[in-house]
Amino acid sequence: MRTAEQETLIKQAIEQGPITEEYQANPQQIVHALNRLRATEITSFLQYKQHAYMAVSCGHRASARR
Repeated sequence: MRTAEQETLIKQAIEQGPITEEYQANPQQIVHALNRLRATEITSFLQYKQHAYMAVSCGHRASARR
């Protein structure tokens, strides 16, 4: 069971939000870096899928010629 003091501390932590005063990094720079990383990951995935589709279509062309 929680005490009144614990409840107060929990409410204060929630009001303070996820970024505390002790956090040293610039949140905007972190968000920017994560977005760039996500974009790179998506681009790599799409390139992989394109190459896979091209390989399959080339395989179908080769078997159709036989």
